[in-house]
Amino acid sequence: MPPLPADIIAVIELWHASVRRTARQLRAMCWDVAQRDNIGALSETLKWGEPAWRPVAPRTGSTLRIGWKEATPDRLNLYLNCKTDLAFRLVSDLPEVFDGNSRRVIWCDVMRALPDAALAHVARTTFTYHRAAA
Repeated sequence: MPPLPADIIAVIELWHASVRRTARQLRAMCWDVAQRDNIGALSETLKWGEPAWRPVAPRTGSTLRIGWKEATPDRLNLYLNCKTDLAFRLVSDLPEVFDGNSRRVIWCDVMRALPDAALAHVARTTFTYHRAAA
């Protein structure tokens, strides 16, 4: 896993400590899944001022972006492409872990320990979205 880019560090450091921990856990899982599942390199950038990961190889998968809002301090938002069924599918797959009510975001409660399997499922499903559709 490459070092965390400085611009992403700056954003995550503004978040509540429990959210920072979950964000770093999710980041590590993204890179682990990309390597383990032969997804290839990930692009790690800020999109709309929030950390985001996407497979570099074209037509592999979609972007996974995360964000935190002071209005919902115990929740990490996982943003998915709204032109896909990813958000609905992930909430349906893991209702005990994730919640959501739209086509583009699922939420996780950062006050609970998130199982690695759930984070891996989010990363794998998102990063292989186009492969699965092919």
